[in-house]
Formats: sequence, C-alpha cells, structure tokens
Amino acid sequence: MKKYSMRFSCMAVIVFLCLSACNKIGDSPPPGPDDLPPVSDAEPFEDPTAAPPIQPEEPSPPKIDVDPPSPPPAYPSVDLAAGWPDNGLAAERTVYQNTFKKGGTTTLTANGSFPQPGATAIDAYYTRCRDDFERLCESREE
Repeated sequence: MKKYSMRFSCMAVIVFLCLSACNKIGDSPPPGPDDLPPVSDAEPFEDPTAAPPIQPEEPSPPKIDVDPPSPPPAYPSVDLAAGWPDNGLAAERTVYQNTFKKGGTTTLTANGSFPQPGATAIDAYYTRCRDDFERLCESREE
C-alpha cells in the first residue's frame, strides 16, 4: 500500500509541476512606460513637406443629345359652354343657418349647406349630418 501511495504522490507532484510550467510560459510582465512607442501628432507615414496626393479625375457622365421640348400648339379660343346640352341633373341643398346670442352678444354664427341629390339613402345621410351639425353648434353656444 505504501508503494502505491508513493507512486501516487510522485505522479501528483509531476502533474502539478507540468501545469504550473504551462501557466508560466504564456505570462509576460505588463508593459512599462519605457516599452510604449512615442506618441506624435502627425499621422503615421505622413510627410508634412510632401505635396497632397493627386486625386484621379472622375469620369464625366456621357453627353446625351436631347432635342428641346417643342412649345405647346396654339389652341383656338373656344367657349366650351356654348352649345353644351343640359343633362337635366340638379342637386337641391338643405341649408342650416343660425346665430346664437348670449346677453345680446353674438357668440356663434353657424352656416352649413348639405346636398340633397334626390337618392333616398344619400338624402338621409346628409340630413343626419345636418342634424349632427346643429346639435354641435347648440352645444358650443352654451
């Protein structure tokens, strides 16, 4: 038993030394102030007395021959409404006008014009719009 414990102890010491040596190889002392390169204000590899580098010219875009646009043709003066047939369509309007006063002073003047083209659904829609407008004006008047 003593023989195995002596071998185990020797192996443990060898492994410890090997691992310690591996860690020591990569370590280096931190750089000191003497190890740092000198700092200068000039850019690296820049010669302050040298002429600026020559920039290559950018190629100019190709020239395209384009004819100038022609002026618009002269149109004769025509009365477009002359001889225009009446299609018979007319839209009636519902008008809402009210002036709200408080103590003899006008506080709100409301004017609204709502079309009534004769279609039942459209007429009903604009009637509701007019009623909403009237309610809004009355609520603002107070």
